[in-house]
Amino acid sequence: MNIPLQGGLGNQLFQLAAGLVVEQRLGKAVTYSDHWLRNPAPGETPRTFALQGLLRPGELVSSATDRAGHVTDRILNHRVVERSSDDDALGRVGRHTRVLVGYLQRLDYAEDAWPALRDRLASSSDAGHRRLVQPDDAPYGALHYRLGDYRSNPTANAMHGVTSPEYFAEVIRSKTALTGITDWLVVSDDPATALELLRSAELPTGATLRTVESSGEWQDLGLLAAARVCAISNSSFSWWAAFLGRRSRDMQVVAPRPWFLDGTGAEPHLFPVDWERLDRSVLPAHGG
Repeated sequence: MNIPLQGGLGNQLFQLAAGLVVEQRLGKAVTYSDHWLRNPAPGETPRTFALQGLLRPGELVSSATDRAGHVTDRILNHRVVERSSDDDALGRVGRHTRVLVGYLQRLDYAEDAWPALRDRLASSSDAGHRRLVQPDDAPYGALHYRLGDYRSNPTANAMHGVTSPEYFAEVIRSKTALTGITDWLVVSDDPATALELLRSAELPTGATLRTVESSGEWQDLGLLAAARVCAISNSSFSWWAAFLGRRSRDMQVVAPRPWFLDGTGAEPHLFPVDWERLDRSVLPAHGG
């Protein structure tokens, strides 16, 4: 069975987790195609393959996968396509399924896949992967402020929106009062803009914001996963940082609500009961 990879690192980790669950449940060999990453659809944010060192030999393929597929493939269960953000697509995968399509972002997939995923991280030749299995217990709080295509890409902006800095400021105020943390690391795809936005909000006296020069997404993931408090964006990238951090220690996690800009639909099945949810507002569309 093949899973076409799509999206950034966080999305690809969810797709890998789904494949590991399929292997566990059905004993099916799973491959992952990078064809859609190399050939993005119109309006799609270009992405690159991000799972180097985590796939086994032969698991990465470059064969073309039709985006639309054929109706008969779905009828015969040869092609299973995720229907919505709260759809359990793996529940429809059977022994005749050849292709599984979707972002596949579900907590239960990540939890079921965790033993196999942990083994892959621990045995990787990449030190950044290995650190995620047992991240340092760092004395700072961390924020992931997703901007990037959430501001610049109209499709992404309409779906996700850009979270206003007040969401993060409220986390800093409440957690500084509760834990005494005053050192807050800001991880962002646009650090300068993130700092400018955050400093426009009402921050508590003594709280300091800082960034570090990034050497890549895996380092950023590790910095977030090591924090004592992690305030995530509505982003699968920082979701994984929080999930991985909670696997090894008592990290406090705050996640925004709603996850998608249109909060009228069902929330995705993503949030453990011990994660705090905090309402967010959004900034006007960039340039609007």
